[in-house]
Parts: sequence; C-alpha cells; structure tokens
Amino acid sequence: MQRTELPYTERLSFVWLDTPVELRRDTVDMQVKLRNILDYLRIFDRTEPCEQYVRHINTHMEKLFFIIHGSLCATFVPHIHDLPQIKYIYIYESDKSTPGQQWLAKYPKIRGVFTDSKQLIAQIIRDKARG
Repeated sequence: MQRTELPYTERLSFVWLDTPVELRRDTVDMQVKLRNILDYLRIFDRTEPCEQYVRHINTHMEKLFFIIHGSLCATFVPHIHDLPQIKYIYIYESDKSTPGQQWLAKYPKIRGVFTDSKQLIAQIIRDKARG
C-alpha cells in the first residue's frame, strides 16, 4: 500500500488591534469582508492580550496578517515585527493621524498606512495571492 502525502498548507489569519473596533460603524463592513478573505479574524482592543495571543501562535501552522490602528503602531510594531508568525502588517485608521511615517521604512513587513478600507482590502487580496 502506497502512502500519499497531503500538501502542507498553512492557515492564514487576521489579528486586528484597535480601539474598541466592534463599536465603530465604519469597521463592521470591513470585518465581514476580512472574514471572507481569510480563515479567521481575531480582534483585540488591548495590547497585552493581543501580544500574548500572537506569541502563542504555532509558527509552522499559521501566519498572521496583522491590522493595527495608527495610534498604536509606533509602540506596538517593534514588539511583533520580527516574529515569524507575522506575515504582513497593515496600519489602518480612518482619521489620517499617524504621525511621522519615516520610521515605517525600517519595518519591511508593513504593507502601508491605509485610510480607506477599500484600498486596504485590495492590498490584502493582492498579498494573499502572492502567498
């Protein structure tokens, strides 16, 4: 009897760190769209539980597309950027308030600062297609 190896597939998931995101009307539609793109969406409104969750992801089985609000990125991105489970980081905010974006260049996993949800979704779809 011949044994057939199944192809290895890693799970792609979203983690979204934001201010109380569930309560903002502008993000409800985006949550639905994100859930249709990737397997799983986990939302956090506090940095500590978010970082604990990310650090406990099995790096061989799951990769994260990480969405973070601009007001949190300068202090939080340095903590997670180099983790192998982080595939891409997207900075999202509706009010265009991310101060001084020069520091972003030293973090190659950051795919951009997005103020428009349609542009963010389009970038995520392109990145998912790239693998």
